Parts: sequence; structure tokens; C-alpha cells
Amino acid sequence: MTHAFVLCADERYLDQVETTMKSIMANVADAKVYLINETLPPEWFKRVRQMIKPFGGQLIDCRISTEQLQQYNTPANISTIAYGRLLMGQFVTEPRAVYIDVDAIVTADVSELFTLDLRGKLLAAAQNVTGDHGVIADEFNSGLLVVDVDQWKASDFEGRIFAYMNEHADQITFGDQQMLNEMLAGDFVVLDKTYNFMIGLDWFTLVQDLGDYAQVSINPLPKILHYVNIHKPWQLNTSIRTKDLWWDYRMMEWSAISSKWQNHFQITNSLPSNQRPTFFTLTNSYSLEDFDALVQAMPNYDFVVAAYTRVHPLLKAIRRYDNVTLLEMCPPILVDAWAQTADVYLDINNGNKSEDVIENFRHHQVPIVAFEDQASPLAEHLVATHDVDAMVKMLKEILTKKEEQ
Repeated sequence: MTHAFVLCADERYLDQVETTMKSIMANVADAKVYLINETLPPEWFKRVRQMIKPFGGQLIDCRISTEQLQQYNTPANISTIAYGRLLMGQFVTEPRAVYIDVDAIVTADVSELFTLDLRGKLLAAAQNVTGDHGVIADEFNSGLLVVDVDQWKASDFEGRIFAYMNEHADQITFGDQQMLNEMLAGDFVVLDKTYNFMIGLDWFTLVQDLGDYAQVSINPLPKILHYVNIHKPWQLNTSIRTKDLWWDYRMMEWSAISSKWQNHFQITNSLPSNQRPTFFTLTNSYSLEDFDALVQAMPNYDFVVAAYTRVHPLLKAIRRYDNVTLLEMCPPILVDAWAQTADVYLDINNGNKSEDVIENFRHHQVPIVAFEDQASPLAEHLVATHDVDAMVKMLKEILTKKEEQ
């Protein structure tokens, strides 16, 4: 059975569309991608087709003109090409298709979506979630749509929605997602959130309460991760759960996907676990006591430094070390995730301490280690200030004891 997927992209999102495609073809057999576009280079299509042909992957170049689409408003962070999904009926020949935004990745086999009972409805989608309102029961997020293409064509849905958009053009504030929701008026099959888990909402936990949605575990990993919001995993200063997983697909070679299907082995998708011992610090200051010396003395250990805000250029400079991860504007939900996986909390930031966070690490039995002059009252293991050698020795001793337990 051919599994038809629809994507839309312009030349600015070439890396992202290829990443989404890799995630689809690494997890779903017999995948056929219809890529609706206006400006993507034919040379790119030719080379990708050569790389996916050995395992039966298909890529269809669906050329459109966006001239007529530009009259419709879109949010600043959404391209006009997004309206291209409304033209899928002109290209898709299969009776069903799954549309996916190119800021999303597939992490598991989702072929069951192609046999899902749509109960006579045009499409299935996950309920929308926003930073302002949380879950909106009668509204869907259009980043993942399971579409009955035969019904789309037979009912002239394309013609009807463009007529509706022309009539309400001055009222469009959120692109075609708004128009799709107004046209269908809640008449859609609700998908489980695993098929459109809006991981990009992590950032909103810095400033808003998303209720239960923000507390949902991502272990096991949702089947489709959607990096909604303006903070994307490919951006420098973005802190978000599963950012590394997006990069795994971005850097994955097509040959690895071909080998999977030809040799029948699984590409493992899982939450990143600490491959090496990891030390975590939350700071509201650019000053970390003897941090550079510690990092250089322990090149085979990983250091994670997080801040709830943008950080000073002096702190940004620590990115030059391969064993350092800096998380700017880090959402609390990500800090909590590190409390469950870090090996040691390094209480070495100068200035105010986030004692509630440190207490959370203690709750998860993470040792709290500090230099004497910078220690919070919660620090359990102290060494003399500036004695880097003693700190290195203590950290290694703590890790050795953990391994023996």
C-alpha cells in the first residue's frame, strides 16, 4: 500500500522539508511525498529521488504559483506556501493522504492513519492547543491532517474553501488553519495528540499556564512531534525538549534510511539519554565560578547550563566548548526533565539561587555540589573556592559511587 504524504515548502525551508521527509521515510514503508512548492530547485528533486529510489521512496514535484495566494493574510512566521495544502486535490492520486507541516518530524510508523475510520468526515486532526487558551476542543491544528482525498475532490472542497476565503479575506488573521476550522465548524475526527504533539509549546511554560497539556509525558515518545511557535529547533537560542532528535534526522544520511529498509533493521527513536556523565547548572548570572577551568579539566563529561532568560554575551562564549550545552530562555518543563536525568547539580553560579529548582534536583536524588563561597544552603558537597582540582576529584568520586549503587 502506498502511503501518500503532502508537504508544502519554499526555498527558505529546504533543510526543514528534507528533515521531515527523512523522518517519514525512516519510519513509514512505501512512502510517497507530494511536495507542493513554487521555488524549490529541480536539481534538488533529482538528487533526492536518486537517493530514495533504492528503497522505493517516491517524491513528486507539485509546482504551483503563489501569485493568487498572496492576497490572503498569514501570521508573520508562516509562509504563503502554507495555503498550498488546499491544492492537494490537484496532485494526489491516492484515496487518502496525510498532510504534515515541515516543522514536524515523524518518530514512528504511522501507517495506521491510512486505514483510520474517518466516519464519513473529510479529515481527522488533533485538537488545537494555544498559549492563550490551552486545548480548544472544537478547533484543530492544521499541522497534521488525515484527509479523505476522494471526498475532498468529489465535494469540490478546494473550490468551496477558496470561495469562502475570497468572501472573508479581510477577516483572515491566522491563515488557512483559521479558514479550515471555520469551514468545517468542528466536524472532524479527533486524533490522539501523539499524532501532533505540539512540543513547541514548551516555551510558553515560561510565561503561561498550559494546564494539563504541559504536564503530559513524552515518554514514550509521541509519534509526530510538531515544533509549533516561532522558536524552532534549528535556531541557535531555542531551548526545547527533543531538539536533539530533530537534529538527528537533519543530519541522518539517506543511505542510512536505505540500509534500514534493505537490511530490515530498525532506526531507534528515543528520548536522548545521557551518553556521558552530565552536570547541570541553572543561572541568572553570566558568572559561573571557575567554569572554564572545570570544562577544560573534564573534556569527557557534559555540562548543561540553563537560564530562564536571554543571556549575556560573556556566557554565550561557553558554546565554544564541545562538551557544553547552553539553554537560553529554557522553559521550566525542560529544567524539570534535566532534574530526572542529570548526574550532578553544579551550584556554581554567582548571584541569586533558584532554591526551588535545586530542591527539585534533590528530590530526584541528584547530588548538589558547590564551591564554598557560591553554595546555596541546599548544597550537600562543598570544596574550597577556586580549588578546581578538588572539585574534579569530588565529582569523579560521586560518579563512581553512583555506578557502584
